[in-house]
Amino acid sequence: MAFLESKYSNQVSAMRDADLLAPAQVTGLDFTVEQGRVNLSWTAVTTNADSSELSDLSGYKIYRKANAGDAFSLVGSVAGDELTFVDTTAKDGASFIYAVSAFDGEPTPNEGEKSADLGVKTVPSVPTDLSAAATERSINLNWLSVKSEADLKLNENLAGYNVYRSEVDGSGYEKIGVAAPEETTFEDSSVVGGTTYFYVITAFDNSL
Repeated sequence: MAFLESKYSNQVSAMRDADLLAPAQVTGLDFTVEQGRVNLSWTAVTTNADSSELSDLSGYKIYRKANAGDAFSLVGSVAGDELTFVDTTAKDGASFIYAVSAFDGEPTPNEGEKSADLGVKTVPSVPTDLSAAATERSINLNWLSVKSEADLKLNENLAGYNVYRSEVDGSGYEKIGVAAPEETTFEDSSVVGGTTYFYVITAFDNSL
């Protein structure tokens, strides 16, 4: 007796990528920082990993991690004709490590080796709720700490606060003192009676 055979199953299709070469490693990764943002830039990838011409570059993937022992997480991607990325999600006043890789336009993209790690320190947060109270002999300043007990990564590199003063509203500030990172007060005892003073403060980190 001949064997019994069922009807055909559902049909599927597949095609192996014609190009199995990944783009070359990204080089020239560099950065600048501004308040609330990290600006990354790198050199265009024009070859495959074997140094042959890269004709199907699709884009770049941007990775970030908080510590050297952590795994990288993808934070964004850009098209192949873009060589910059702005990260606005990194916490203020903290250290991060970035890397960038290139990927091609195959149905299943080939991703190149990540760039060399790039260490970055972000700008500390702007201090808030600054207030001033005058006494007979001084002016006392108070503000809120930029650190957070609920988020130890935020402003982890805080080294202190710079205190600036001016006799002109909105300009002409000169540094008159420094407060330690755990301090949120400053006494200005160098004031002259009958003069209006204008104050601002900044937070600074432990960078050299």
